[in-house]
Formats: sequence, C-alpha cells, structure tokens
Amino acid sequence: MKDTNQIYIENAKFIIENECGGNTSAFARKLNTHKSYIYQIFSKKHKSKFSRALAEKTEKAFKKPSGWMGTDHNTNTTHATNTTNTKNITNTTKEYSDFDKLVFSIKIGLDIIDRSNKKVGHEGVAKICAVIYEMLLGEDTMDKKVVKKIEKNAASLIRLVA
Repeated sequence: MKDTNQIYIENAKFIIENECGGNTSAFARKLNTHKSYIYQIFSKKHKSKFSRALAEKTEKAFKKPSGWMGTDHNTNTTHATNTTNTKNITNTTKEYSDFDKLVFSIKIGLDIIDRSNKKVGHEGVAKICAVIYEMLLGEDTMDKKVVKKIEKNAASLIRLVA
C-alpha cells in the first residue's frame, strides 16, 4: 500500500504532466514555490516530503476538490479530474468502468455544490451525483466536452435539490 507522500507525488506529477505541459518550473511558479524544492521532493536522494500544507496549496492552485491530492487515483489506472481548465482531463484512449464513472460523478457533484455556495443535504448530494452518473453512463470517455456538458447543467442540478 502506498503512503501519503507517494500519493501526493504521483498526483503532483499528474498535474505537472497534464496541466503544466510537463514543466515542473510552471508547477512551482503556480504554487509560488522554488522549483528546486519541488525537485527535492521528487528526488529519492533527499528526505524532503510532500507536506499536507503543500498538498492543500496544490489543490487550491489547480482548483482540485479538497482531499484530491491525498486520493490514490491510480487504483483503476484512471486519473479523472473535475476541472475544466485542464489541458487533458483524462486519457481518452482508455475505457472507463462504471465505478470510475461513479467516482468521477461524485467529484464533479461535490465541486458543483461547493461552487454554488448553497447548503445541500445528503439526499441532495446523492441526487446530483446520481444525475451526473446517469449522464456519464452514456459516454465512452470523460474528457473536457463531457465535463463542460455537466457543468452547463450545474444550475439545473442545484435547482433539482434546492
């Protein structure tokens, strides 16, 4: 089983690859951190660890939901995110299981609720995620178009439970 530091590093490398064009310096700039510190964290020679504070800073800088950095997204060889400003949300050549789509639905649903600033109970969260999941079942991929389609309906989803 992976430790938290390994998960943070894998997720950071995913962000660097998919949202920073593979540029570690761009990642460091966005975090307002020196690139040598990031390289030390990735190096097996140094004992620097990816701290929880840096993980939270990364989530905020790259608009990830709280806890995203600490989640092992590679358990099913999928790595979906719920932000529309990413260059490559997922590897669209892979087929996704219904479980992958369910996890993705929950992440998007929670993000929509968070951005709406409305109080939504457990039943409301379940309804929103269920609607998103139904939308995803008909999709082969989970790319920008799918996320935009879901986000376009975000207001309707919130009204569903308000």
